[in-house]
Amino acid sequence: MSRVFGHGALRLYLLHLLDEEPKHGYEVIRALEDRFMGMYTPSAGTIYPRLAALEEDGLVEHDVVQGKKVYKLTAAGKDELDARREEIDAIVADAVQSARALAREIRDDVRAGVRDLRRELKDAIRDVRREERRVTREAGRAGRDIAREARDAARSTREAVRAEWVDARNGADRGELKDVFRALRDDLESFVTDVVAAARRHRLDAERVRLVREALLDAREAVIEALDGRTTGDRRN
Repeated sequence: MSRVFGHGALRLYLLHLLDEEPKHGYEVIRALEDRFMGMYTPSAGTIYPRLAALEEDGLVEHDVVQGKKVYKLTAAGKDELDARREEIDAIVADAVQSARALAREIRDDVRAGVRDLRRELKDAIRDVRREERRVTREAGRAGRDIAREARDAARSTREAVRAEWVDARNGADRGELKDVFRALRDDLESFVTDVVAAARRHRLDAERVRLVREALLDAREAVIEALDGRTTGDRRN
């Protein structure tokens, strides 16, 4: 980035500022910042040593006002300023041009940063859309898995219920019948638990929920058929 002041130029510019009115160090820093519209803000480590050097050269002196050193030109400082007036005017003009160059560089950096940000946002949006498509595909597979698990569970439950119901009809006493119903209840509760657990493992959209619901309705119909002693073929005939 461009420098505002060339070698030795800041020293003369400080004399120029103090010729306007006495200032303490912080006021000198703020005056430089204001002159260059924020494009140049020197640090205290830059300004205070130069003020001390000017004082050692006898060009400035200070008074302590409310605990602060307020610097002003000495007679020798005014003579230095008058003797180098044209040089100082050139420094002022060059400093203004340097500040403008700084402003242009900052503007270009901002524009480049905006372009980079737009590109990063575009890439991020593309990545998000790619992830959404991946999640949708996985959700579709998950929904099909849940539906398949529900159908498998329904088939197993239907076969178990049919077998136990046949045993119960073939002369089981009341105690045996209670055991059959208890086993039936346990199987149905296990079936519900398996379906809920499968659903919680996956993200479900409306279509997947519809598939699961249809599978559960099929399972319910299969249980009712088994309890009635009918098969799917019997019902259709």
